[in-house]
Amino acid sequence: MHERGPGFRATGDASSFSRIFARGCLLLASSLFLAGPGTFLLAGAGLAEEAKQAVDEGLSTFLERFDEPQFIRVTDRVSLAYAYDLANMVVIEGDDGIILLDTLWKVELAEKVRAAIAQQTDKPIVAIIYSHGHLDHVGGVRAFVPPGSEGNVEIYASEHWQRYQIERVSSRLPHIAYRIAGQLGGLLPDESNIGSSAGPNPREGRTVSFLPPTQTLGPYTELEIAGVKLEIYHMPSELDDELVVWLPEEKVLYSADIVAGVSPFPATPRFEEGRSVDGIIAALERLMEIPAEYLLPGHGRLYSGRDDIEAILLANRDANQFLRDQTIRQLAKNRTRDEAAARVKLPPHLANNPELQERYHRVSWVVKGLYTKLGGGWYGGDPLEMVRHSPREEAARMLALVGGSEAMLAQADNALAKGDAVWAAQLTGYVLVADFVEAPELAHAKATRARAFRALAAESPSANEYNYLLTDALQLEGGVSLDAAIPVILSGIVTPQMYGVVPTETLLRDMGPRLDPGRSADALMTLGFSFPDRDEECGLIVRRGVIQYLPERPAEADVRATLARGALDSVMSGRASRDSLLASGRVEVTGSEDDFRKFVGYFDF
Repeated sequence: MHERGPGFRATGDASSFSRIFARGCLLLASSLFLAGPGTFLLAGAGLAEEAKQAVDEGLSTFLERFDEPQFIRVTDRVSLAYAYDLANMVVIEGDDGIILLDTLWKVELAEKVRAAIAQQTDKPIVAIIYSHGHLDHVGGVRAFVPPGSEGNVEIYASEHWQRYQIERVSSRLPHIAYRIAGQLGGLLPDESNIGSSAGPNPREGRTVSFLPPTQTLGPYTELEIAGVKLEIYHMPSELDDELVVWLPEEKVLYSADIVAGVSPFPATPRFEEGRSVDGIIAALERLMEIPAEYLLPGHGRLYSGRDDIEAILLANRDANQFLRDQTIRQLAKNRTRDEAAARVKLPPHLANNPELQERYHRVSWVVKGLYTKLGGGWYGGDPLEMVRHSPREEAARMLALVGGSEAMLAQADNALAKGDAVWAAQLTGYVLVADFVEAPELAHAKATRARAFRALAAESPSANEYNYLLTDALQLEGGVSLDAAIPVILSGIVTPQMYGVVPTETLLRDMGPRLDPGRSADALMTLGFSFPDRDEECGLIVRRGVIQYLPERPAEADVRATLARGALDSVMSGRASRDSLLASGRVEVTGSEDDFRKFVGYFDF
């Protein structure tokens, strides 16, 4: 086992890059919504049992490739900003201006790339192309387009860009953000935070930003910007707005997040709506037709030479095809999701490929995700799934079967002592779910389960699995509270401007999951909205735990509120509260302010 902490070093050239990556490859960060290491770290959180957490030696070696940020000259025009942040960024020097492919995630880290560009040239930034909407690729945009300079830089994105941006700030955000924080180790203290196998573990920078595109692109676009010819393909795959950029004169292909040097990622525990395994396969086949001499992925190392590029593309294509087809084969045999995950394994020539190792997601996770997406849903063909007891009832029966919680904990401790950490964790789960267990036994169960998760993390080849396991262990040990973590997580990934791209109707119709069913159980109130800056009027009813959107100004309302849409966006993003809006005069209430407070108080903000 190795022990690792965060690292951040200097810059280098292509030859030093080649030496660093002689043994391997890397990944593309499926992802995300993205919030990352350090952003979500809670003050005072620490390991309960040890100063540092053991890490699988192979994983530790793999992660070393991100220790040194580098500004790599690929061709005379093209450079790769590598390991400055979770994602890569491509810098293209035109005749009289600079073109950027993506902008990193954190503004502070993107500013380091801007400084590296300034060391090479004083040409201005004239264009930015978003490969897709994940925040690790667009969040640093303000480093290159500061306020007041928006008219100087064209920003290109797919014509389908808006769907994901709306999803990103939807009512699912707290759940998805917490999953991402777990995946990236964002809630872990420095001593055990190894970062992600998608990129480095940056411990600086909290500012994220977003600017909508000034121009949108269709299925295929030819552009010439600052004397540079670009061909841009829309390839819905890892995300449905994914763009690939080909520089025919440079023989450079930016593949965005379609390919990387890890096992396939056509489905993840976050279950992205816009990800398609069929799209990924089709995109890989199209990439294979492009005669690139340099392949630059959105995450991880660059590939050079036709042989290496063709090999990585073919291996990824076949691995994704195999997992897709064999998952459907399991569905056809009426096997459950867990059975499918246990049975489907990559064939040896793919499983042993150094470019397809499980450093990011595990193959079994992918199969479970594909099982659900490709038609299996929650039902795996076993009728017991339809009628089985609730987890709490099952736990009570299992504890009775073995003679009580003390006997179950003895079995768990024994399993852990014998090295069977998975079984130990499963057994302690019954104790934690049951509702009649005494406090000392609950504490025992949490401690044993946390030790089991730490043991599993120490042997895991996957950074994501390591992070998920340790995040849960830290919760069990009392090192982090989910209720306390969520506001910190959200503050690192959303701004009012991100809500501003969402249509008002979409935003208000999505308020239902924020409605507290207990507080609003007996409610029957109507709030009328006026947004003068958008010339919009509408309404919202709360009726006994349910909302109803009114597309027009309600003729009768218990209370009316007039405000700029930006004020609502500030509340949605957590930057302002109901009372602060009233105190500052940003909202004008017609009717009782107490009724306004009452109505808004039904919702979680």
